Amino acid sequence: MLPVFCQCITSASSVLYIKGRKVAKLDDNGFLRSSRIDLLLLKSLRNCGFFAVQRLFHKNAKDPNPMACYPESPFKRVDEFRIFLKKSLLNSWLLKGNGSEEDKELNFQRLEKWLTRPPKYTTIRFNTNKLDQSSAITKLKEILSSRCHRFPVESLSIQGHSILKDLLVITNGGYYDKIENLKPYGKPVIIDLRAGQSVLRGSEIYVGGIIGATADLRKLDKVAVYVDIEGKCLKGWKRPYKGAKVFIGNGISLYNRRDIFNDNPPQGIGVQLTDCLYPAPSLYGNMNNLFFAQNFPSMVTVHALEVSPGQVILDMCAAPGGKTTHIASLMNLTGTLIACDVSKSRIDKLKANLERWEMDQFVSVFTHDCTKPINIKDGQTNSSNQSHLEPPFCEETFDRILLDAPCSGLGQRPQLVGDRSLASFLSYPKVQSRLIENAVKLLKPGGILIYSTCSFTIEENEAIVSKILHDHPDLSLEHQSPYLFGQPGFEGAHNLTSEDLLKVQRFIGSYDIDAAESDTIGFTISKLRKDK
Repeated sequence: MLPVFCQCITSASSVLYIKGRKVAKLDDNGFLRSSRIDLLLLKSLRNCGFFAVQRLFHKNAKDPNPMACYPESPFKRVDEFRIFLKKSLLNSWLLKGNGSEEDKELNFQRLEKWLTRPPKYTTIRFNTNKLDQSSAITKLKEILSSRCHRFPVESLSIQGHSILKDLLVITNGGYYDKIENLKPYGKPVIIDLRAGQSVLRGSEIYVGGIIGATADLRKLDKVAVYVDIEGKCLKGWKRPYKGAKVFIGNGISLYNRRDIFNDNPPQGIGVQLTDCLYPAPSLYGNMNNLFFAQNFPSMVTVHALEVSPGQVILDMCAAPGGKTTHIASLMNLTGTLIACDVSKSRIDKLKANLERWEMDQFVSVFTHDCTKPINIKDGQTNSSNQSHLEPPFCEETFDRILLDAPCSGLGQRPQLVGDRSLASFLSYPKVQSRLIENAVKLLKPGGILIYSTCSFTIEENEAIVSKILHDHPDLSLEHQSPYLFGQPGFEGAHNLTSEDLLKVQRFIGSYDIDAAESDTIGFTISKLRKDK
């Protein structure tokens, strides 16, 4: 593997090494400082597949789009956050390798590249109250066949999962070589970062996500779609955009430029993507109350909660409602399910999903900050609700509690660029600690608490669980079998034993395993039980 220590976008001057030999200096944008290209150097780079070759061509050909190559890392090479993350993970099985610093750096670079790529698989949960697995596959194929614009319909593969009986697995197009072969074709269209990352998971390009287009863009024009990864493109931009951007695919504009950029733009899809670097099935539109697109670990999380009809269950940070509807389904709409979230806008999305799945009369929803003291001490009452089934709750009220905690989201894929600071990242463990402390107080003896995050950091996972176990001796970690698909927890700055780490389930960096259970987002699950 070529030891290259530069990337598409850098914040400081870099040096390009090949086989340990310094061969060139690069400027702040990662370009060769000299206008001359050493042909031997270029040949070496092309032979090893170095991703910056495209940039070398762009620079010397004076291409107006010099930074359109796909990134190899969401982090800047000279960045305190990257340095902090790597140091935190040094003793983990993910980075350790043979123990050398070079091996650890290469393993961290593999993690970075993994984060920039979307999973190869799309996972969808179906409503078991309305469909069995066979009819769910037939119905989903019927829906998606009319929406397959990015790869041949005949390549659409949908399989039921052998263990999670309410899960369907779609193989996204069946090929992954387009990042090497797909070239821009058509008039350039610029979309924002959030839209671009969603497109790589199957979303459409909506009018609201388009921020730049050429002055002569007309309806039905062929377009090349780029993502503004620094957020510097102004809405309505019409000149060739020379800022940092990533090419993700080609498509057809469904509107004229003047229709997209006006005071009353149309709603809905603005560009129909016909060819994408990472083709995934389009999941836009109404899928009724039959299907819910969710990441594989999110579904594992709910199954690990051991839900049964008749239980009293709390979903502490419930919006937008994927896990809430899953819990309700497993309860067969029998028992008590409370869903809380601090955000009013997210609560609105939660209610919409519950209504779509015809569960709004079963689930009680509250806009509530669960970091606040929500428990009521013995001997006190809540005059507004004597049953205490609305905030503030009584201690030891719930049989099951799901705490899918707000987190840094560092496990999300794809991440074309990281916009987090170290200071903002360090704020999450404080919130998570308050949430899990309240959750433990609300859990009945013998009850189960699932703590999960879509992050791979030790600070947000093993360290949180280690502290709560220390503070509450009546808690214990439990194995998650038969829903154990991930890998063990990380060694690091915490007090969990090697046996404890086998009970923590991590989904992270399974680079060489081609399976829906492995090629998913980064995610961590811990299962805690309170002693009777």
